[in-house]
Amino acid sequence: MKTYKILRVALNDKQKHHVIQKHAFAKYIQRFWINRLATKITILTQHDYNILGKLLSNKVVIQNPLSFPIYKEQNLRRKNILAVGSLDRWEGKGFDNLIFVWGKIATQYPSWILEIAGTGSTSSYDYLLELCKKNNVENRVHFIGFQPNIDTVMRESSIFVLSSKFEGLPMALIEAMSQGCACISFDCISGPREIMTDGESGILVENQNLNKLEEALVSLIEDEKLRLELSCNAIKDVEKFIPENIAKQWKDMFDEILKDK
Repeated sequence: MKTYKILRVALNDKQKHHVIQKHAFAKYIQRFWINRLATKITILTQHDYNILGKLLSNKVVIQNPLSFPIYKEQNLRRKNILAVGSLDRWEGKGFDNLIFVWGKIATQYPSWILEIAGTGSTSSYDYLLELCKKNNVENRVHFIGFQPNIDTVMRESSIFVLSSKFEGLPMALIEAMSQGCACISFDCISGPREIMTDGESGILVENQNLNKLEEALVSLIEDEKLRLELSCNAIKDVEKFIPENIAKQWKDMFDEILKDK
């Protein structure tokens, strides 16, 4: 009886930037030689697929599914900007830059707040709080900690920002879009470009261009009609991530494998 091996490959943050780099010998052998024995190798993003090139064969892109249902109702949302992520990963998540940009415009919009959901060490929290003070927004940034029902928080939020310097497949962005947030994301490596359609279901900003992030935030804060348009399109755009669609991709892959047995 023939057996099959399915391998799920996800590159770490640094490998997203430079997959051909120095590895520990054992890690290199495992990643690029033993893994070649797999019948199929599933990859999270087309970006991963492209940078792996010929290093791994039999690759197929299958993304992760949404973890909760798409919220299609239109409701009154709070005047808030939401970001999500571990506070201990504030640098990679770009929370420092987001706080800086918010500090430049917060006084213009006194009824709006920035909320950051996520937990972390006391030292990380203290550091980010000090940044808020330096940028005069200590009362305009709320650290709301771990949210067990983040879908509820998202469907009550107006704007979601992914300020990361790099990502894999940012599920927080997919989830925020599925709950009708008007989303802004840096066009970072990798993921956002494969999730949203720039100008239609969200706003993609040149990676780490803080002036452009500021412009995008101002445009959404000031334009309720644009927020609603992006929200409606986002809900449609993320339907490709519903579990049924992702399950079909897995089924198609297994059918292909069995067909060639």
